[in-house]
Amino acid sequence: SPYNIGRAHRHIGEVEQQLEFEGVEKGRLIFSPHLLPTDRGILAAIYAPVKNTKQAIETIQQAYRHEPLVNTLMEGELATLAHVVRSPYASISLTSATETSLIIMVAIDNLLKGAASQAIQNFNLLFGFDETTALLTASQGEAS
Repeated sequence: SPYNIGRAHRHIGEVEQQLEFEGVEKGRLIFSPHLLPTDRGILAAIYAPVKNTKQAIETIQQAYRHEPLVNTLMEGELATLAHVVRSPYASISLTSATETSLIIMVAIDNLLKGAASQAIQNFNLLFGFDETTALLTASQGEAS
């Protein structure tokens, strides 16, 4: 079920702050998180008016290019919980709805990336460790 849709979510300010760096005009973002019938995972749909979707997509992809725990998906592939459940990764898909309207889908495992893994990642960065230390198992391989 959707909750705190539109501009009511408590994290809208944080999201807008980051997107403002990418050229999204403040106060125009629509954010619609959903509660799903699953024991873990968050899937968010973000609708952002931009000056140029192609440029916005390239800028966002470039911004996350070297982030080891964030996967930006290829055009046409949508972020789903299957990409992230039981992992420390965030999965982001970017879809051009129109020349000036961008749809951003984000999936995370709320028990890992949304909580424990995020804390470990921040600890690692604060104390000079590789940010993926103690986050990836052999089955997950190295971060891409």
